[in-house]
Amino acid sequence: MPFISASVISPYNSIRGGAEGGLVPAGLLLDLYPNAEIALDFFKLRTDYNGNCIRVRRPSDDAQLDIGFVDNYIDTASLLTFAGAEDVFIVKRYDQSGNGNDTFVDAVDNQPKIVNAGVLVTEGGIAMGDWDGTNDYLATAAGLNFGTSARSIFTVQKADTIAVSTIVNLASNSTPGGAWLVSPEVGVRAVAQGWISSTPISTNNISLLSNIYIGGDIHSGNSMWIDGSSVTRTSGNDGAINTQNAVLSEGAQSSASNAFDGRKGTLIVYKSDQTANRTAIENIINSNYKIYWDGSQTGLLDDYPNAAAAYSLRALNSAYTGPAIEVRKTVGDETFKLDINFRYDGSLDTASLLSFAEGGDVFVAKWYDQSGGGNNASQVSQSSQASIVLSGVLNTTNGNVAALGTSNTVYVTGYSIFNGADGTYSGFVVSKLTSAFDGVMQLNNLSSGGGGEIFRYFNTSSTTFRVQSWDSGGGAPVLVTEPINANSNAISSFIRRLDSLTTSSNSLTNSLLGLGEPRKNIEDRLTIMGSNVAGFGLESYFSEAILYPSDQTANRAGIEANINKNHNVYWDGSQTGLLDDYPNASAAYSLRALNSAYTGPAIEAMKTVGDETFVQNIGFLYDGSLDTASLLSFAGSDDVFVAKWYDQSGEGNDVAQISQSAQPQIVSSGVVVTTSGNYALDFSGSTKTLVNATFDNSTQVGSVFTIVKSTSLIPQVITDSADLANRQVSGFYAGNPVTFAISKGISIKSATPTNTNMNLLSTFFDVNSDLYLNGVKIINSANAGSNTRQGFTLGSGVGGAASFEGSIFEVIVFDEQNKSSDRVGIETNINNHYTIYP
Repeated sequence: MPFISASVISPYNSIRGGAEGGLVPAGLLLDLYPNAEIALDFFKLRTDYNGNCIRVRRPSDDAQLDIGFVDNYIDTASLLTFAGAEDVFIVKRYDQSGNGNDTFVDAVDNQPKIVNAGVLVTEGGIAMGDWDGTNDYLATAAGLNFGTSARSIFTVQKADTIAVSTIVNLASNSTPGGAWLVSPEVGVRAVAQGWISSTPISTNNISLLSNIYIGGDIHSGNSMWIDGSSVTRTSGNDGAINTQNAVLSEGAQSSASNAFDGRKGTLIVYKSDQTANRTAIENIINSNYKIYWDGSQTGLLDDYPNAAAAYSLRALNSAYTGPAIEVRKTVGDETFKLDINFRYDGSLDTASLLSFAEGGDVFVAKWYDQSGGGNNASQVSQSSQASIVLSGVLNTTNGNVAALGTSNTVYVTGYSIFNGADGTYSGFVVSKLTSAFDGVMQLNNLSSGGGGEIFRYFNTSSTTFRVQSWDSGGGAPVLVTEPINANSNAISSFIRRLDSLTTSSNSLTNSLLGLGEPRKNIEDRLTIMGSNVAGFGLESYFSEAILYPSDQTANRAGIEANINKNHNVYWDGSQTGLLDDYPNASAAYSLRALNSAYTGPAIEAMKTVGDETFVQNIGFLYDGSLDTASLLSFAGSDDVFVAKWYDQSGEGNDVAQISQSAQPQIVSSGVVVTTSGNYALDFSGSTKTLVNATFDNSTQVGSVFTIVKSTSLIPQVITDSADLANRQVSGFYAGNPVTFAISKGISIKSATPTNTNMNLLSTFFDVNSDLYLNGVKIINSANAGSNTRQGFTLGSGVGGAASFEGSIFEVIVFDEQNKSSDRVGIETNINNHYTIYP
């Protein structure tokens, strides 16, 4: 069959790097840990190796090509150029050890795939070969004589399906007795007919399996690790290993029986005990394939260390490489448990979690403490454990995995977490309430019957945030009456110092409370997601809790920003909006976030129940969308109106309305107002108007962008001044027939009649004024008068005249600037969000 030189193929290739810093040493793996018997990988493993990575075959013409490395990674550009739109199969994997132990197969039906219809086969973006589970395998030409010597095997694989006795790697002849790795339904196995563990392998993740046999008895001399974590032998036969003249077969026995179904990457075998080097070897492999958290990465506790307890469903600390949680499921009368770890990027290993769930329910039995203090929080009673998977579906909030607690839920640590502390504490909790609730994090002195309880939610009619901290004389706890909204993620912080207490929740106003000297050295243990009193568990999604035995006032903003960036709770200024690209607005009203410099609320919402009026600020979520969950929690099944629309420009030109009858509506009978799929303020009905009496424009120049949808064709005003003698009206409807028009004392009508569509009106006031409708000019350089605006009215003319009927989505005002040069960019940003016109 024809053979093509790789030199005729383009040298371009994607560059892949390893982990930054951390525990991964400089140099390639075999430079640092040499003397492997066989070393196969899609990454270059030895600096002095000048050979190829793989030989591949193209089925259309049976042409073959050797594929080398570019920047220490397989030359994917050459491979894909060779493939075109075809499948490509692996004929040979080249041994980089220097021993010439290549694995190969000539029979085309036995060759694993590397390109599928012109697309590189990958896992997590990394090239891997695809074994079909039927008859694919690659094997060495000659036997490898291991005898009874020690051996160490490192392999990267991802099983698509797992069947009993599926071969991952085998170092044996046809007689069992070699060192090999197997992934049966019940767990993993090392050494044929020998060492077996019931620890399962996920069918959804890449895994790094390591097996070290040091000689002698199979049980005493054999060990296995999955993703750096040791697994325990549960069964197996006794006897020493004796492998003479053993052919190493990848993915199946040499007869193609027991074929592996899945992807394969690294395979490195040493004819020696690599126990001392195991972790370092695994870290290098892991830095290439990005499989699991190994300490070469950093988290929140690296930047803000010395926590006493830290529980999270994301990795927080490079010094902690253990599991996140221990989970439990019950099938019939049998209970199963499994530790769930972190992936390389710090996210929870949800693939392993779902594989464990097998479509059923899974509960959290233990939260592992990532602080390094070993203060794990556990719950043995199944009825008091929070769920994390229900009917095979992950519990999530804001796209992040969360545990869902009930009133019975509580997890308890051991004793003496803060023994010797001076009474100063700081804590940070991420949760999302679902109903009545009480209790998140407590320090309790159960032995004395007293409470060092320092943080909790409290179920009152006003749903408030509560911090309790007894003083040294056993004085009453403190109640902080800041609202916490059900159905909305919250980052709640508290800091208890020697003489005061500060609390906050997202961007709510901090409360500084004067307290007596706190009770010291009384705290014995910590509870999370509940109370030491039964029935007071947090009915909430719960994601994270971090507790410091110190004052973190100086670090609070940084800690909250880190948490928010990962949990996507609220707009915090690390994002950008329209006004970042087009700054210097005088006022900007919207139900989406417009400005990274503005992290305040969008609106002040108001509702009346009976004779009582309730008011609450509603902010933005991390993606800039309106926090409708908080809004709906506030609304219940009631109507909600907007008492104030906050100015996002930074100029403080909010528009407001005291009279509820004149406030535009935002929620109708528990449903958020939407028009054309977008959130809007409803100005329909009797006069609805929002006013700022002091927001003036001292010149004739200005630019106003309004997004509206009218429900009526009668004459009506969108924006105006607040002073009848100094009107400056942008984009209003007037005349007979009704047309779009503008005015600075002289009304200029367009030839375009009004309509009930969603419209973007762009007005440019100057000596001559222009008006654009959905990007098309409909009034050109007209003399609209010379008034300067005094005050600002939104939703009607001055004093409520000619009130607007319909929805207003967004209004942006640039005073003393004609932004016509930025018109296209501003309109494009608005149209991309609202989809107003093609």
